[in-house]
Amino acid sequence: MNKITKKVLIEKILLLRKDEIDEFFQTEIPDSNVVEKKHKNKFMYSLSYNSTFRKIQSNINTALNPLLDLNNSAIAYRTGLSYFDFLEPHAKNYHFLRMDISSFFHSLNVDDVKETISQYIDDDVVNTKHNQKLIDVIIKCITYKIPKNFKNKDFHDKTILPMGFSTSPIISNISFRKIDILIQKLCVKLDITYTRYADDMLFSSPRNKKIIHSEFFLKEIKILVSLLGLKINNKKTIIKSHTISLNGYIIQNQIRLTGFAGLFSPLSPSEIRLSNKKTVIIDKLLHHILVKKNSNEEILKKLFKQDVRKMMRYGNKEKYVIAYSLDQILNKLTGYRSFLLSIVSHNTKFKSTSIETIEKYKIQINKIEKCINILDKKKIHT
Repeated sequence: MNKITKKVLIEKILLLRKDEIDEFFQTEIPDSNVVEKKHKNKFMYSLSYNSTFRKIQSNINTALNPLLDLNNSAIAYRTGLSYFDFLEPHAKNYHFLRMDISSFFHSLNVDDVKETISQYIDDDVVNTKHNQKLIDVIIKCITYKIPKNFKNKDFHDKTILPMGFSTSPIISNISFRKIDILIQKLCVKLDITYTRYADDMLFSSPRNKKIIHSEFFLKEIKILVSLLGLKINNKKTIIKSHTISLNGYIIQNQIRLTGFAGLFSPLSPSEIRLSNKKTVIIDKLLHHILVKKNSNEEILKKLFKQDVRKMMRYGNKEKYVIAYSLDQILNKLTGYRSFLLSIVSHNTKFKSTSIETIEKYKIQINKIEKCINILDKKKIHT
């Protein structure tokens, strides 16, 4: 098995000069290098732009990636895979269960992380003066001890794998691999499909396999996850049949209305598509731009409840409002276009979306691109 050697660590990861090797000793990442942000009740951490650890973490990812043998149920942060690959294996099933791991990155035990990734790193030291092992150097570069002056009180003085560090995704996949394997073995026995996208676990089963919604199955998954000291966020658990909505996508199984009405109603298609909520917003946005020809400021206020003028504090107010509103609408159009294109492009491979739905999305994509061209021309003149 190939491993990260002393030579690789020194020359390819730390980028040490020869005269630095004998005295080198890796300390913890300094507080001055880390920025804490809160987004939707989740704390995230990033390295400052001039931090040397940014390059070191990038080098660690480059060195580790070719060595990994991840379980095929783990989809997130893998080259060539997307959120659609997380959903697609469930497209033909009927019963669904979504479970969320609480504080996934921050709750991973650093000792467990160290034990897991040590198999990919030579049991060697950087130099004989300090006898610091290669694995300890790596751990110092990918973890962070939350100081008491930071707002994340639950983890004060605790060393964590920070959400936001570039190494955390790949390290979390390595750490959770043994649990992925155990969950997959259980699911194979019960005829249940399982995929995981970071902290999101998705399970599905055929119509005649309702065990997926049983207390037994939910308890088994909680027990397996707890082997790493992790917990399930019960508030985010979703138990559904026929249709499930996840992050703007819908997985929908075939169904016909029961009774007399069912004799004349067509089967709803079995497919993966955007949620009605998202497609309605897209249609409204296109209507505002192409038909009503509202200003970008008006659209933000009416459709997205954003009052740009209230955000203004200084500078040329009118000029800022126009420029900011234009950028915001362009960003939304670009994002919606990416959503639609992801389904259209993946459908070429998976055939998971009906022809009728794909045709609708192509029309929407053309309209979005028309709107982007209109706004791009306005941007040139602002």
